Amino acid sequence: MKVTHKQEEDLIAHYESHPEYYSFASNAHMLSGIFVDLGLNMNKSKHILDVGCGSGALGGVFSSLGCTYVGVDYSSIRIDIAKSKGYANCDFYLGDVYVFLEKEIEKGNKYDTICIFEVLEHLVEPERVIALCKQLLTDGGSIVASVPHNMPYVAHLQVYIDQQDVQNKLEPNQIIMDGIQKHYFCRWS
Repeated sequence: MKVTHKQEEDLIAHYESHPEYYSFASNAHMLSGIFVDLGLNMNKSKHILDVGCGSGALGGVFSSLGCTYVGVDYSSIRIDIAKSKGYANCDFYLGDVYVFLEKEIEKGNKYDTICIFEVLEHLVEPERVIALCKQLLTDGGSIVASVPHNMPYVAHLQVYIDQQDVQNKLEPNQIIMDGIQKHYFCRWS
């Protein structure tokens, strides 16, 4: 698949060789705690967008809450896995996230919550993705994202050294650090 940035396109083979990474997003209890810590209630979100949805674990959580969910990812293998799970009210799309978000804006689609878990570090322009996502929020909607703490890795195009670095690069309204997982959880409203 052709994507906006060559560096991101080069990582697709890596994603497809690791189709089912563990994600805290598949743990409904942990996810709910993250939302609460950020002052949000998962149960109030009715229309969800998951940028970099991987194999769709988050779709299962939101499907069980009766939400409508849209997930997009670069990896065809991950999207095929997500679709095979048969979650109710979930749609999964293969595509370049920048192009997908621009098309959603053109269509006038809006989301109560946009999740970007463990994705921003894999992008050349994470701040552009956040800016596009802001245009897709309903009134009162939020973007919730996570990035790993100081984790250089072959598939990471960005490294977030500390909380101030996250603030300087991504400019969220709120940041909390999970001491167990060593991730920064961010919220934009």
